[in-house]
Amino acid sequence: MRNSLITIIIALLMIPLVYSTSISLHSKDYIIEGETEEASFIISTDEPFNGIVYIHYNNIQSSTTSVPIIGSKFYGIGPFTYPFEWTYRGIARGHYMISLQLKNSSGHTVAVDQRQGYVNSSNPIILTKSPTGIVTSSSTRLEVKTNKNAKCRFDTEDKKFYDLRNEFEITGEKTHTHILTNLNESNKHYFVRCIDTNRYETRNSTLIRFLVNFAPTAEIRLSKTSPLKAGIVEVTVLTSENLEQAPTLEYSFDDSPNARRIVSLTGSNSLWKGYMIITEEDDNKVGTFYFSGKDKHGTIGREITKGKSFVVDTTKPPAPKSLEARSRKDGKIDLVWHYEGEEVSHFNIYRSTSAGVDYVNYYDKTDKDEYIFTDILTNDKVTYYYRVNAVDRAGNIGYLSMEVHATAIYDSKEKAEEQQTEEPRVLPPSLVVLVNDEINRVEKLLIDLEEISLTISNENEEIISDLGLEKKLKESENELNRIKNKLESLKLSYRTETQLNNEISSIVLEMRKIQQTTPKRISLLGKSESIQILPKEYIDLAVDKLFLNPEFEGVDKERYKSQNQRIQSFIETTVVMYNLEIEYMDSSLKEKTLVSKFFTYISSEPLKDLILFEIIPREVAQSSDEIEFLKSNFEVIQDNIYKFGFTELGFSGQSLKYVVNKKVSSNSIRKTASVILVGPLQLEESLKHITGFSISDIFGSEQVFGAKGTIFIIIGLIIIGILIGYQVMISKGYTLNLDFINKLKKEKKYIRNNKTQSSFSSVNQDKVHDENNFEIITKLIDWSYEYLEQGRADKAKSLYPRISLLYKNLSKKHKKIIVERCIDLIKKIKNLDKGKG
Repeated sequence: MRNSLITIIIALLMIPLVYSTSISLHSKDYIIEGETEEASFIISTDEPFNGIVYIHYNNIQSSTTSVPIIGSKFYGIGPFTYPFEWTYRGIARGHYMISLQLKNSSGHTVAVDQRQGYVNSSNPIILTKSPTGIVTSSSTRLEVKTNKNAKCRFDTEDKKFYDLRNEFEITGEKTHTHILTNLNESNKHYFVRCIDTNRYETRNSTLIRFLVNFAPTAEIRLSKTSPLKAGIVEVTVLTSENLEQAPTLEYSFDDSPNARRIVSLTGSNSLWKGYMIITEEDDNKVGTFYFSGKDKHGTIGREITKGKSFVVDTTKPPAPKSLEARSRKDGKIDLVWHYEGEEVSHFNIYRSTSAGVDYVNYYDKTDKDEYIFTDILTNDKVTYYYRVNAVDRAGNIGYLSMEVHATAIYDSKEKAEEQQTEEPRVLPPSLVVLVNDEINRVEKLLIDLEEISLTISNENEEIISDLGLEKKLKESENELNRIKNKLESLKLSYRTETQLNNEISSIVLEMRKIQQTTPKRISLLGKSESIQILPKEYIDLAVDKLFLNPEFEGVDKERYKSQNQRIQSFIETTVVMYNLEIEYMDSSLKEKTLVSKFFTYISSEPLKDLILFEIIPREVAQSSDEIEFLKSNFEVIQDNIYKFGFTELGFSGQSLKYVVNKKVSSNSIRKTASVILVGPLQLEESLKHITGFSISDIFGSEQVFGAKGTIFIIIGLIIIGILIGYQVMISKGYTLNLDFINKLKKEKKYIRNNKTQSSFSSVNQDKVHDENNFEIITKLIDWSYEYLEQGRADKAKSLYPRISLLYKNLSKKHKKIIVERCIDLIKKIKNLDKGKG
């Protein structure tokens, strides 16, 4: 019994002494003749030892032919490893071989390995290629540069050099070019190979890939034909293709081309609208529009194909001269005059039954630019006073002429016969006066609107645009013109006085409503700006509301909360509040609060599939009736929670604006909360872009142990179980089968091999992570250059810390590729900053 136990213990103690040793050689499959290359080997062993590695070469030149192995230089905790690197050169074009022979201190060979490869001549290398990215025209220049003189060919399919169908137009030296024409909008790819004078060919094809995407163009249309008079003009922009966001539209005048004014546009796809305000000071100027729009590929277009320029004419036409009023026997009155001035659209006629005719006494207009008018709506023995002015093609209402008068005198016999034979076909003259009085009021309101338009243009442009006041003034102008035309039509058909009064009463109510809703003046009472700090409980509240939707059944709610919490640190919300007092055309006053929130997401890729919850406490608004959102696609969750949707959110940002119909303090506005959640299907992808690593899906759970870890645990448990069982066997008199020791040795070797594979897997993960970082930093640099082209150095500067951080963690290979672009970028940012200073 005792001897058996001693035998087993000795056997177990001997297991570590029985070890295996291997040597692994690493060198390149292809090397270039005469160029220095690196090779390496790794010795793996259960126990350190002393020895020597002998290196034999075929078609290779190297000063290293043997490497002494010293046991103290092994590292690890088992298996132990001994790495070594050295350099070598290929001698001549053809096959090469490197052989290793590892001997221990006793001179016995314990491991061997060898590698074969091929020595190639110095093949031509393509150093640069173009174009890349996006080409915005139907022709482009294909260009590559090689490290030596060569001939180059290309094709749309990857083939050997002589099978490629197209040779560069200019080739034979180091620069090779070819002009591609008649390109259509699509993705293009061309494979390029080159061959030198010794007929050595590039090892692999170089792929030139780019997208042909024509830049969007614009057609500009104005609500009023050129020349334009002072007032509000609606601008319509029709783009050649759909745009992802509102384009930029500016205009300037010929006397100061650099002083550009912005037209704020709203709309979608290819239709965008805005308003511009023409002032009296813009008289006799030529205006020019400047357009910039970006399509879904990020291509920026600036060409205006139609409507690029316009003319402004705010000068009032001169007064007509030599106005005369002549009475006729039929009671009608003829007006004739003489006019010397610019080309006119028509003449306005002003009439009153008392002296002192003014603009408010508008009566009628001529059909054409004729210098004669006949007043047929007169009463017998009534004296009428007249003045006339010209209206030019821009709509400018000219100066009034001198005042004249005439008395309508009807031939009694002719009048009686006319009354017996004809039924009234138009409004009686006595009632026309009532209609004209209302027309005069409408004209006065239209004049007031023009003055408001000119005055309001001096106010805060951002507030005017956010509240849509330009659009409101234009709508009011259109409504008043509609009412004016309606009043004019009343004079063309017969009505009794009662019928006429009923219709006029209805029209007066419409005019009153316009006055009550049309702003006359805006005063800024206060403004505050802040950055939102979002407490966790608001995220919890938003998620709770979201999970009321049955579509979220099966989603891990707590995990969804925590993952969205991580993303919040990359979202910045700027809150701007304006307290306003608005005076309307009826002189009534109302206080309002404009809340403007701007969201940006700081990451290499935009967030997609977003849900925005706007939480508004009751001290800001008791119910949704007190709030007017300037964005239509929202859903009321409850009286103080509103839900919106965004397709994506990135550096360019998204905004949310709403008006509270009362004055609200800045402290109360700071209590509002904007919670942006990422949809479950996009959440994992978004977190990958933040961290650079994958996370487990929110619908599942993370695995604590991988497959290899599970194997280690199982084997460990088996060994412990066997040892415990052995003690039981010994106690009962059983003997041990010594084959068990060999099985343990095999298990130990299996574990060692798995550990080695695991270490190689870790190296591969590092390489993948480095490639991801390189791709991200490249995109960030591209975006920075785009911002610099737009003159937005602040945006480019905000990206640079992220670029710097990623650069520090890149491999030497990737740093070497990107370093020059990083240096050039920071120089350009500093130069733009100096220019602003």
